[in-house]
Amino acid sequence: MATVTVSVGTLQHGFTADDITGSGPWEVEEFGGGFPLLGISVGQAFVDFAGNVYAITDLVDARTFEATDSYGMGVAPVLGDGTVGRMFSGLGTAEASISLFAGAGDTYIIACYNDGLITEAPVTFNDSALGSGGTLKVTVADGEWHRGTPGAGVRLQPSAEGTFMRFAVTSASCPTQIIERLDIVGITVTATATIALLINEDGTNTTTIRNCIARDFVTSGGSNKPIRGFFVNTGATNGVRLENCLAYNFTRAGGSTGEARGFRTDTTNAAFFNCTGYNCVNNFSESGSGTDNVAKNCAGLGHAGGADFSGTWHASSTHNASSDTSAPGSSALKSLTTSDQFVDVTSGSEDLHLKVGADLIGAGVDLSSDFINDLDGHARIVPWDIGADGVPLVTQMATASRFVAGGVHRRVR
Repeated sequence: MATVTVSVGTLQHGFTADDITGSGPWEVEEFGGGFPLLGISVGQAFVDFAGNVYAITDLVDARTFEATDSYGMGVAPVLGDGTVGRMFSGLGTAEASISLFAGAGDTYIIACYNDGLITEAPVTFNDSALGSGGTLKVTVADGEWHRGTPGAGVRLQPSAEGTFMRFAVTSASCPTQIIERLDIVGITVTATATIALLINEDGTNTTTIRNCIARDFVTSGGSNKPIRGFFVNTGATNGVRLENCLAYNFTRAGGSTGEARGFRTDTTNAAFFNCTGYNCVNNFSESGSGTDNVAKNCAGLGHAGGADFSGTWHASSTHNASSDTSAPGSSALKSLTTSDQFVDVTSGSEDLHLKVGADLIGAGVDLSSDFINDLDGHARIVPWDIGADGVPLVTQMATASRFVAGGVHRRVR
């Protein structure tokens, strides 16, 4: 099966034409010949600068294809200026075009680029074109993502209240989903329940959310409208896992009493591994019909008026940490001082990497059978740290290490 990658960013795409005369087909170069065609085949389509769809009728060479307009009107494509750009300006158009580029059993990768803030209306992913053997991956291109520092890579922001990214799929539409490296920037909510990222599927899928950030959402003006960062909804059973995700600053203003949760699960058997919630009314919440959800190596710290962890988490939960007494499971760290854990908790300039001497360093359980890196993309070492950030070995050796027998450097907490 094919793997198709499409790009999303704020730069215009740069298709140019070798032959634009007559009624077609026309010879069209992708990005002015700057890049080879990847995942393109006869029978697929491309979208021109004006948003019109053209069918690919022939591949001329590695950079050029022949196309004819899908409307049968003989209208030549509207093309860019040949500069390097992106195929789509937002996730919504990339999702709506899945059936144009990919088919049953294919892997469809939406890769975002750090051209500027990507702002758009709420998007629903249902991926039916990929069929029962397909995979959807929403990611950020290498070298373009945050690597644990909010604002340093691709940023996405909803242009309206509501569920910004909803993954609502079934086993028949797309069994595997991967969402990674996103930095979702919040808005102030006054009228409509708003969620940064929602998983709502039929329970037979495998969905992994990793190395994602959701931050700075406010429910205001007494609206009582809930805001949530990562929400695993009823029905999304058995196959949802969050790794190395960070949610912070989900707060209330203007007298609002609305729900403000960084992580919420209303389902069964979701897994939260090495995630961090900070300064949310509720950092982690198992709510509604949620049961048997597992939290391991998760840090809920500095809740803003509710609790660091709420609900009844599964007995296999372990090695979690909280600034109150709510951390669930065995080997939990409780009643921690939040400012002792993070580099900087100053409002507006938060740095939620672990500071030297943090209680979370080396206090986690080894989950390397599931994944090996932290929020920054650094390899974790044993003993694991609690939370999304892991202190890399080079930092330990430079700032907080000692020499022990055998020449091995280890952390000093």
